[in-house]
Amino acid sequence: MSGTEDKLRKIAKPAPEGGWKDRVKFRNENKGWLKKSSAIALRVLETLDTLGWSQARLARELGVSRQMVSKIVKGQEKFNIETITNLEEALGIQLITILMSDEEVVKKAKIKYINETFYGENKFLKEMQQSEFNQEVKEQTPDLA
Repeated sequence: MSGTEDKLRKIAKPAPEGGWKDRVKFRNENKGWLKKSSAIALRVLETLDTLGWSQARLARELGVSRQMVSKIVKGQEKFNIETITNLEEALGIQLITILMSDEEVVKKAKIKYINETFYGENKFLKEMQQSEFNQEVKEQTPDLA
């Protein structure tokens, strides 16, 4: 090392604990659950806004601290099933859907595209198609009807 490097090392402050590198490493190592936690946080925030509730109100409904709700809405909570179920019940929403092996998620935009592509603006055909779909679902899941 040169003399200049030695001088710089002596006067330089050591890297603080929990610095940006540690945060980046943490986010990279925990990408999966952080992404899902953020999605839940957005849904909770949207629902709070729709209901006109504050975070303090949600904390009271859940029986937890405001700090806990703050972690939830910041997407920093590592959720367990109990917490998710409590959120769903308190807010009257569904956060998780478990699909059976023969089910799949179809986004509303895709359904709209299919309807417009195959049925155009013919409302009668759209209504028939939707009615047939609803009947098929009822027949396949009689205990839910």
